[in-house]
Amino acid sequence: AIVDAALGERQQGRGSRLIHLLESQQRIAAVACLLVIVAIAALGFYGPPTLARIVARRVPVDVDQRIGTAALATIRPYFGESSLTASERERVQKQLARLLLGTPSTTGPRIEFRTMNGGLPNAFALPGNVIIVTDELVRLPATDDEIAAVLAHELGHLEKRHGLQSLLRGSFALLIVAATTGDLSALTSFAATIPLTILTAGYSRELEREADRHALDLLRARGIKPRAFTTVLVKLEDAQVSLQRNSTYLSTHPPTEERTALFGGITPAERLALVTDSWHDEAKTAVGRQDHALALANYNRIIARSPTAHDYVLRAKSHFALLDNVSAEADIKKALALEPELAEAYETRAEVLAFGARNYTDALTAAQKAVALAPESGVAFAFLGYAEMMKNDKAAATDLDRAVELS
Repeated sequence: AIVDAALGERQQGRGSRLIHLLESQQRIAAVACLLVIVAIAALGFYGPPTLARIVARRVPVDVDQRIGTAALATIRPYFGESSLTASERERVQKQLARLLLGTPSTTGPRIEFRTMNGGLPNAFALPGNVIIVTDELVRLPATDDEIAAVLAHELGHLEKRHGLQSLLRGSFALLIVAATTGDLSALTSFAATIPLTILTAGYSRELEREADRHALDLLRARGIKPRAFTTVLVKLEDAQVSLQRNSTYLSTHPPTEERTALFGGITPAERLALVTDSWHDEAKTAVGRQDHALALANYNRIIARSPTAHDYVLRAKSHFALLDNVSAEADIKKALALEPELAEAYETRAEVLAFGARNYTDALTAAQKAVALAPESGVAFAFLGYAEMMKNDKAAATDLDRAVELS
């Protein structure tokens, strides 16, 4: 009995200790669960960007390449085949070569040309060292340095693996699994979401700023004036306004004023001149192709921003080429209201009256005024001689000879 009692007390003591241990572990478990919840919450608020950056750096090159291949396949239905000429493509490739000077060719990025079928000029980077460049960007009135500046920005995205970072940031579960287990194979399954995410939501402003800083350093290292990035940003922004399209992708970039300040800044007057100069170039090119409707559209934009007598005359010529003599004369009047002694306005009036309205009397008067204001203008003498000839004026031969001499 004594032994049984002793054993009973002993067993009771063991049971008490076991119960006490379990109770203690429950408290520990509760505290641990609370800590886990707090840790996950803190990670949700502060951790993903840093963790995504760390994991993205660990992704092997071959996995990065597979992700890029899958991402590139995804965008095919959303873009058309490029119609750029060989010389246009070569021009862009040369700018990339300028930036990659001294970099091993085996690790360099490649450019894929696509068209957005009249959409916004664009370029964006994908994993696997791929830069998508659209026809619309290449055909933007941009200098070689400006094209290089855009590529430098995209190289920043590639260098920092921003595509992978965006993918990881966008999937909390994927980020946790990749960070804790080191299993990066699942990334390939999510690769299709990368280009659509970039196109619809863009990179975060933090990543865009990082790419801008990379571009600034790279441009300086290659002896390219950073201002090229400022000017191309203004042109890209203007293209968005001109097409009257809102781009979520562009809206994710930091404000243009902030970005241009990093690259040297630009005054309102410089911005206006830059934009109108590009429109003048577009209009001139359009006239050379006999695309007077496009030229007219550019002159409309120029005059809406900053009307000058010269621009009114240029627009009058576009109206005349489109057989709209009434609008042409209206613009000539506006030009002369700004500059009453503008010879080219009278030259254009003489042309419109002689060849459009067949009003040789008034054409003769306009041509005479043009010659008086610009006695060394072969154009003025040509219109004068033509009007005289149509009125059987003997002075026509002399004035036409003079036109040939001055031309």
